[in-house]
Amino acid sequence: MSTTTTTNTTPTPTPTPTTNKQKFKYLIVLDFEATCEKDVKFPNQEIIEFPSVIINTETLETVSTFREYVKPIINPNLSKFCTELTGIKQETVENAGLFPDVLKRHCDWFFESLPKDIQPDDYCFVCCGDWDLLQCLPKQLKLCNNLAKPSYLSKWINIKKQYTLFYNRPSYGMTNMLRELKIELEGRHHCGLSDSLNISKILKRMISEGCVFDLVSTIKAVK
Repeated sequence: MSTTTTTNTTPTPTPTPTTNKQKFKYLIVLDFEATCEKDVKFPNQEIIEFPSVIINTETLETVSTFREYVKPIINPNLSKFCTELTGIKQETVENAGLFPDVLKRHCDWFFESLPKDIQPDDYCFVCCGDWDLLQCLPKQLKLCNNLAKPSYLSKWINIKKQYTLFYNRPSYGMTNMLRELKIELEGRHHCGLSDSLNISKILKRMISEGCVFDLVSTIKAVK
């Protein structure tokens, strides 16, 4: 099991916030990694890395980060492609916690990292697409005997859609957004925590340039 919790992990200078009022005081970047195989529709995909990065939209500071690996049950052996893509080794997931336990620890970390009087309207998750919270999490909960979804994970902003609206050009994914904004890729692409930190850089830059993150999605709205 591997958990990362810090007060500030961003090595580059924090962008200067703008005066534009944000809809949410806290944005939480999340980017799951899951079991997969090359050019194959993988049945019963399971989350194997659960990372998150909390950003204060008023100061653009990184409040805290979380990362745990998850032990897959349906397909316990990672494919060679999955390991090469994500960098996650078989021994790592074998020593990781089960998803219900990791989810509980994520929930505890989330509310311990934010003010005690935090309200649902004060925060929203941010993902690079709709897959993480629209498809991946619901399927994982179903595989865990229909585990109840925590309410704090019920809404998110697709940064690709927000980017396209704000800059009036297609996003084409995380690496292209970094390239267009002249932001250096940090760590390894398809490492969940690295991707979350890179998406956080994009988010901070967009806010510093005047973007208000307000394109909120829910499962009902997307469907």
